[in-house]
Amino acid sequence: MTRNTFAGAALTALAALLPGCNLTLDDLNKNLDTVCNDKGVCTSLKAFGNSVEQQMTAANAVGWAWAVSGPGLANTGASGMARTAADSPERPFDQDTTLDVASVSKVITGVAVLQALHQTGHTVDTKISGYLPPDWKPGANVDTITFKELLTHSSGFRAGGNAVDYASLKTMVEGGVTLADKQQYAYVNANFALFRVILPYLTGFTDPGAAERDAATSAAYVKYVQEHVWKPLGRTVDTKSALTQPTLIYPTNPGATHGIDFKDTTLISGGRGWYASTADLWNLLRSLHYSETLLDAPQRTQMEQGLLGFDDGQVSDGHYPHHNGYLWVPVDNNGGVASINSEVAILPTGAVAVLISNSPADVTGIVAKAYEDSRSVKK
Repeated sequence: MTRNTFAGAALTALAALLPGCNLTLDDLNKNLDTVCNDKGVCTSLKAFGNSVEQQMTAANAVGWAWAVSGPGLANTGASGMARTAADSPERPFDQDTTLDVASVSKVITGVAVLQALHQTGHTVDTKISGYLPPDWKPGANVDTITFKELLTHSSGFRAGGNAVDYASLKTMVEGGVTLADKQQYAYVNANFALFRVILPYLTGFTDPGAAERDAATSAAYVKYVQEHVWKPLGRTVDTKSALTQPTLIYPTNPGATHGIDFKDTTLISGGRGWYASTADLWNLLRSLHYSETLLDAPQRTQMEQGLLGFDDGQVSDGHYPHHNGYLWVPVDNNGGVASINSEVAILPTGAVAVLISNSPADVTGIVAKAYEDSRSVKK
């Protein structure tokens, strides 16, 4: 069942309050439904939502929720199940359903890093070497790596880049990088996991010694993000599920297959690991793009245009900052997987969009197609 919300009643009331404006309800619906850029290219929020629902239904997704908005009016929807009958009690998927949103966590970490750099009087061109644990022995050329290079996956790290626990990060840093590799973009999860260690030192962390450092830096990273990213938005978000019966991930058409929970991801967080909902991510993206609650205007421009924590998306009329998340677990010997799929996007019209699913779905492609399906040009 689809649960969709849009401000139809509010539009009717607004039309009644504005008799002197010669606006019909159809006028208001059209005006308030669209988000347009300065080139006259517009996104219809209603058409966008309809496209997402159609595509997710066609993908046989188990559960999903989405949101799309401009600076004011939003359109949101949710369908399917967060927990199926195989994992009683059943629970529907809604706007507040939380999951480890996987690599969308990189956007969250990116905001926190830019805040911390600004607060401590540094820039993205600051070298990271001064903010590593005291007993790490950085390898060749690590002393050349900047915060910007971690944020844009141009640090040069390669070997073991998807191993993101503390010991693996230490080994990676001590292995060094080549200057040639720093000239080539390479998506490496450890770039952002390393911020779990760096961010505490940047913000005045007192080192407890090697034996306790893993847990202490992870806790300090989580606390900083909660205080500086989530608290200003009035959101409570963590790196583990707060539910006794958490949301589970499933394969397509799961039947009696039990779902999977990633549990506590604190010690591997940074590039993944934030248990957020569609509502959480929508509040984050809306505040980031339309206000200075999290970053001031120059920082926001730097993050969005410089793709600091974002990836580069492309549709028919241009590029846009976005990030997707994908975590999967095999469920059989025939290639079947259960997965979390998440997407955040700041679209070329200026609309922001979020889509999360607890089963396989090409959420990045679905959001891009929904953009095309809902796009129009003012005449």
